Amino acid sequence: MKRVLWLCTFDNVEKMRHLKCWSMRSSGERGQWIPNLLSAFRDDSEWEVHVASSSNFMVSPYQSWEDKGIRYHCYKSGIPIVGRNWPARFPVDQATRFWLNRRRIARIVKRVKPDLIHLFGVE
Repeated sequence: MKRVLWLCTFDNVEKMRHLKCWSMRSSGERGQWIPNLLSAFRDDSEWEVHVASSSNFMVSPYQSWEDKGIRYHCYKSGIPIVGRNWPARFPVDQATRFWLNRRRIARIVKRVKPDLIHLFGVE
């Protein structure tokens, strides 16, 4: 079985249902083609699919769960503790080259040990 890790950003009701958040605010439905594409890999015996995605408003910095054979790994992004993005006039993420996000993603990569890593962008 081959293990693949998708790095992507998406938000939907199903994802929010699994996360423990201090606020159920969401940016709405974003990147919906990701869950649609994942449906092709549900309960697939050839591929072990892991999805790493950021989310605001999470209680803890990392949460994971499995649903229909897909393993999800969510990490908290933005201002620590506050649970929102940095304001445009104070671009800490850009100044640090997204250091905190890169550190959290590196931990997920070490945990998953994928054979293949694929990065999806969101338009």
